[in-house]
Amino acid sequence: MSDPTIADWLGVGANLITTFAVAAGVLIAWRQLEAWKGEHVSKRRAEIAEQLLSAAYEVRSGLHATRSPMEFVSQDEGGRQDATIKVKWERLRSYAEYFDRLRTAQVLQEAFWDSEKISASVKELFDARATVLAAMHVLINLEFRENSSNEESDFYHELMRDMGAVHSKNDTLRSKIDEAVETLKGELLPVIRMDRKVK
Repeated sequence: MSDPTIADWLGVGANLITTFAVAAGVLIAWRQLEAWKGEHVSKRRAEIAEQLLSAAYEVRSGLHATRSPMEFVSQDEGGRQDATIKVKWERLRSYAEYFDRLRTAQVLQEAFWDSEKISASVKELFDARATVLAAMHVLINLEFRENSSNEESDFYHELMRDMGAVHSKNDTLRSKIDEAVETLKGELLPVIRMDRKVK
């Protein structure tokens, strides 16, 4: 066996340099892929946050418009509010698309990140809609008489408050709706703004 020549050592050195260059290239490509993936996820999270917040604002507007005590249609025979209830029912139905968008955005949000506050706030908005719809449903079928007991009268007025037909200084449902949207705003705006910093 002969001693290695300079050419042999140069060949070994060239192979080592080639191996290190390939390894460095793979490492750089992997890091770039991870950075791109992180940027893509961040951008997608911001888009979902924008969709969710936008839908929440529309849902709040719809609930407030539906519950506005300023809109009253003349009473039916016997002092019933059926016409008003039907107008409010149709108005709330006209916002169904925004409730659908809110639910879709929430599902997407839960797929990308978990937030108990966001889930609870979205649930609060859907609960508010259910409360208003339930009040309308009961009121349209309720026979209220002026000589009703205090308990029946309180129940009737509570339903009217839930539907928004009576102005109340302590409108707890309105407060819950506004608080839910403010919580969503507090949770989602940082996600949206973070994406703006990434770009």
